[in-house]
Amino acid sequence: MKIDDYKLVYVASKFGGDKEKIKLCEEFIKELIKEDKRNGITGRIYMSPLNAFGWLYEQTEYQEGLNWTLKVLTKCDELIVLPDWEDSRGVNQEIAIATYLGIPIRYL
Repeated sequence: MKIDDYKLVYVASKFGGDKEKIKLCEEFIKELIKEDKRNGITGRIYMSPLNAFGWLYEQTEYQEGLNWTLKVLTKCDELIVLPDWEDSRGVNQEIAIATYLGIPIRYL
């Protein structure tokens, strides 16, 4: 498989500074990987902004940190939204950006 054949999948989750959400997101990604293996799907790279940038919100203003993650989202091929997102300001912005850019969205 060539590097260009890989799909970058952004995994959005409610955060609100709750470090447990980082672990929960990691567990969802592990399950997504298992599901891919069971279904013979290869070439998906799951990217969680919580796992990559969770530390950032202690260093900068909320919107500045979110902008980092939204920029990453613009490079992704798919958005997966984890449960319990409805009242999350960040996830709602991620959904809006993905919708605007035509990035497919899957809700779990």
